[in-house]
Amino acid sequence: MVICKECGNEEYEGALFCSHCGASLLELGGEVAVLEQAPDPDPPSLIGQRVGTAVAYETITFMIPLSGRQLSLPAKKDIRIGRSVPGYEDAPELDTTIDNGSEYGVSRNHAVIRVSEQGIVLIDSNSTNGTTLNNFRLPPDLPYPIKSGDEIAFGSLLVHVFLH
Repeated sequence: MVICKECGNEEYEGALFCSHCGASLLELGGEVAVLEQAPDPDPPSLIGQRVGTAVAYETITFMIPLSGRQLSLPAKKDIRIGRSVPGYEDAPELDTTIDNGSEYGVSRNHAVIRVSEQGIVLIDSNSTNGTTLNNFRLPPDLPYPIKSGDEIAFGSLLVHVFLH
């Protein structure tokens, strides 16, 4: 376990940020997982293999308890979360329109899940009603690592995330 020097919260080894206060845990000697960049954006040799403390995942599954919907997307590029806009063809990959996202405070361009050198991270896109990760409100435009089983609320729309 790693102890956050800002708030004293205990985190598992390999955590990049404190889940309670958001402070960086890197100066505490936590190992940073780095996925080496390859010309191919989805090199098959990395799928499911451990690199440092991170694992390259093939799919991300979103479960939305409110609607009972389940959606699996490839973990190859950015996954935009938001609501579609009538008349525009560029809908987000996780479109919450059919989950009544508007009523639950999901912005049109709410957040992004990105495959990065640190693993898979969640970034709030300066949304109106915010994004919470395991009950921690994310500051906008900063990446926070996610793990399988995390609870994310886009506005007040709860989503469970599973990495495969």
